Amino acid sequence: MFYREDAYSRFRAEELHPEGWLRRQLEIQARGLAGNLDKVWPVVGDSVWFGGSIAEAECANYWMDGFLPLALLLRTPELLNRGKNRLGSLLRQINQSHSDGWLLPGVFPRTNDPACSSWSIILCCKMLSEYHAFSGDDEVLPYLEKGVSAFAAHLQKAPLGGWGKYRWFELLIPLFHLFETTGNPAYLEIAETVHRQGTNYRSLFEPFQMKEIQRTWSQDSHVVNLSMALKAAVLYSKIDERCSAAGKCDAFSEKMLATLQKYHGLPYGHFTGDECLATYRPNQGTELCGVVEAMYSDEWNFMVSGNPVWLDRLEKIAFNALPAALTADMWEHQYDQQVNQIGCVREEHPIWSTNAPDSNLFGLEPNCGCCTANHGQGFPKLAMCAFLHSKDAILSALPLPGTLTTKFSGTQLKIKLESDYPFSGKLHYTIECDRPLEFTFQVRIPSGIRSAEAEGKNLMPGSIAAFRRRWEGRSTLDVTLDLAEVWESRPTGMHCLFRGPLLFSRPIPFEMSGSAAAHQTLTPEFPPVCDYELRRTGEWGYAFASQEVAVMEHGSGDVPFSPENPPVSLRTKMAPIHWNLAPGLDHVCDVLPVTGHASGVAGEETLIPYACAKLRMTEMPLLDGESEDPPEESAKTSSTDKLV
Repeated sequence: MFYREDAYSRFRAEELHPEGWLRRQLEIQARGLAGNLDKVWPVVGDSVWFGGSIAEAECANYWMDGFLPLALLLRTPELLNRGKNRLGSLLRQINQSHSDGWLLPGVFPRTNDPACSSWSIILCCKMLSEYHAFSGDDEVLPYLEKGVSAFAAHLQKAPLGGWGKYRWFELLIPLFHLFETTGNPAYLEIAETVHRQGTNYRSLFEPFQMKEIQRTWSQDSHVVNLSMALKAAVLYSKIDERCSAAGKCDAFSEKMLATLQKYHGLPYGHFTGDECLATYRPNQGTELCGVVEAMYSDEWNFMVSGNPVWLDRLEKIAFNALPAALTADMWEHQYDQQVNQIGCVREEHPIWSTNAPDSNLFGLEPNCGCCTANHGQGFPKLAMCAFLHSKDAILSALPLPGTLTTKFSGTQLKIKLESDYPFSGKLHYTIECDRPLEFTFQVRIPSGIRSAEAEGKNLMPGSIAAFRRRWEGRSTLDVTLDLAEVWESRPTGMHCLFRGPLLFSRPIPFEMSGSAAAHQTLTPEFPPVCDYELRRTGEWGYAFASQEVAVMEHGSGDVPFSPENPPVSLRTKMAPIHWNLAPGLDHVCDVLPVTGHASGVAGEETLIPYACAKLRMTEMPLLDGESEDPPEESAKTSSTDKLV
């Protein structure tokens, strides 16, 4: 059967050593909710997957899918031992329940029940295959092989349904991993089976019918399904002879994302979904699960296709949307985040398309526990993509601080990157070989910059720069990225401000208070975990009054996305503007201000990274001048979604 290799592959976790701000962020995660979820949340800690009593189908595997790579990257004994013990418990439950390897604990019925069976098995297979790819631990392979075989036999009698039908392509990841590991072509035949049984996303986009806000919940418009599906065509192209050239394999994924961006897009390259598609309005939300799954899709889309635009998209989501939905200590998270977010408070009739009133609160389990369990995969898998390799090249794919130590073409090689990117644009590489080695070292140059330079030569933004030479002993390479400030216009007629991949917001001061009875934790070392409301204590109606921007780099501190000590800030002139609340709501701003004129005198304001500002205004008008609002216009309101 036809099978095309990926353009790039990951290294194992033992070869990667995150450093600088990235390591600090991973350590914060390890001390926070994702690193302790099995201790504080019974849904995971007391899950039947680990021999407990709570029969929940997906959260244990979601959590393991992020916790295991986190433990492998940080290498602390406590994390490694806990991960190994939890994985051992999971495998024992499966082994005790089914002699043929069926990958569900015995409490779940052996059916294709949309509530659990097909998607739970696919998720478990993906988690196990990713763990094997990251760790090289062959102990899990027999379980994965038997589980896939049992599931394939089941699909002959009961085709995919429910969540599994919409997420069929996630099974391609373990199937292709097993094929590459064992050489058994049967895994490619199973891949064809799930492709035939799964949802055809082309039929949803050719033509696209979901252009407006989706007020009725459906699998078709579900933000997480669509975030995952961004990689469906790219993954399937590996066995599709019509896509024999890697350079063309992401064409449909490009079309799919462009369509979603056109009708539902957000400034940082993702799209709304609270929990179904909700248009491009900046007061609508997007789900945290969708954020981390879009990141994962971007990672695979690049590795398979080699098209660096997917890494540009990955960075924007990873540096903006992911940390924005988490408190700085990563103990609380939101289900939904908003680009213009002036309050995180329960509303009797929320703005969300299909979600519950608590969806943008920060806490343990706002709205639904899927994000509680799943958000932990974001930063560890990002770190796993910092360095990638092809047959004859090593790529610095994401200019994140860290060291790669590997054997390449039989030679021991160490590549260290000192960087504070995306907060600063200076990259310093040190390359050491234990003997002379000729190979190509590649550096991806992000697209969202003004220019780039290395060794006296200009490098093209959005390209992959290649340095082919005979490397000996210890060498250094300095790359300078000029991080441009860019004003981006939005479909509403408003604007937002970027510097490099970082989106900036005007923060709104707030008070944070417990909003509900605390959730009791599983161990006495942790106090009960609470859900919190954020109530604004300052003004929020502003407009940009100048395009002149002053940049202040402060350096990433102990807490990289700290609201109090942001790593970089911008100063620009802003003016107050009349801006109403959304009709019938007390803690959501309207889509647009009342008019496009200032209501007061402009002054200097400080903007901080979107990720640091938990209450914020991000999309705002860009005024032509600083004149105040004419009296006759100040009471007018706009019912449209475009500022004119």
